[in-house]
Amino acid sequence: MDVVDQNFAAENAHDVAATLATYTDDIVWDDVTHPLSPVHGKKAVGTVYSDIIDSIPTSASSRCAASSPTTACGLSTNRT
Repeated sequence: MDVVDQNFAAENAHDVAATLATYTDDIVWDDVTHPLSPVHGKKAVGTVYSDIIDSIPTSASSRCAASSPTTACGLSTNRT
């Protein structure tokens, strides 16, 4: 499984630690829809991810987790 698939799998499982493991220590997470962006460093990104993941209903993440390893909520991660 490549790092992108690992990231999607971790996010879909609501596993913040595993999600952060797919990033470098000097991550700059920038989401134009998020009021705190850009966020610098794993600790700060972990806090933001925890808040986001906590707000997602479990049923939504279950549907995503049921997707095949090459999809994230039905979106292909293949780049061929």
